[in-house]
Amino acid sequence: MSSLLNALGIDRLSVEERVQLAEAIWDSLETEAEPLPLTESQKQELATPDRSTPRPLGLARGLGKIHESFFDPLPPEVEDAFRGIGE
Repeated sequence: MSSLLNALGIDRLSVEERVQLAEAIWDSLETEAEPLPLTESQKQELATPDRSTPRPLGLARGLGKIHESFFDPLPPEVEDAFRGIGE
């Protein structure tokens, strides 16, 4: 492990505790960090998507299965929640 991990005592944390720490650090980036500046070429690339070739369809065909119960009606309390009824 790096000397920084040792100096901060992170090396003494369990794997679960280190994962929790990593998640907390990651979450803090979202709320505290400024967006990284983009170069002009990156801005241009994002502004003009490549449409020279058509997007392929069906790449995931056969990789997943929708369970039959997916099409069952939702329980009334779930439907009410969608409508804003109740709590």
